[in-house]
Amino acid sequence: MRYFIIDVYRPGDDVSSDTPVRRHFVRQDNFFITKTDHYDNQGRLHKRQSYHDLRAVDGDMWRSGMILMEDIKNHHQSLLKIIRRKFSHDYVPAEMFTADWLFQNHPYVVPQKVSEDIDSEEHDSMSAEHKGQSYRLDSMEKILP
Repeated sequence: MRYFIIDVYRPGDDVSSDTPVRRHFVRQDNFFITKTDHYDNQGRLHKRQSYHDLRAVDGDMWRSGMILMEDIKNHHQSLLKIIRRKFSHDYVPAEMFTADWLFQNHPYVVPQKVSEDIDSEEHDSMSAEHKGQSYRLDSMEKILP
C-alpha cells in the first residue's frame, strides 16, 4: 500500500526545522486518511488515530468500520466500532449546515494568540464575544450579563 504523507504545522512554524502538530497518512488509491499521528510541543508522539475496516459506501466515498485512538503517553486506547451507518436527509436536516444554525447552537470563538508568558489563571479567564454575547474559552459556557 502506498501513502501520501501530509504534515500539519501551526501558522508561523518553520516547516524545515519544526516538528509537525499532526502527520496524516493518506492512501494513494482512495485518498482516505488511514492514520494520524499527533505530536506534543516537544515533537514526541502523543496520540495515534487509525482507521480500520475500510469500505466504499457510495461509489468512491470511503468510510471506516473501526477507529482506534491510542494515547501513547498515558498507555490508553479507545476503540469505536461502527455497526450501522445511515445516510439520509431525514436524520440530519439541511438547515444544520447553515451559518445561522451553527452560530445559534455553537457560538463562534475568535481565535486569539496566547503568548507563552500568560499564567494559567489569566488563560482560564479569557473570553470571546459573538453578537453581543460573551463566552468563556475554557468551557464555551455563555456568560450571563
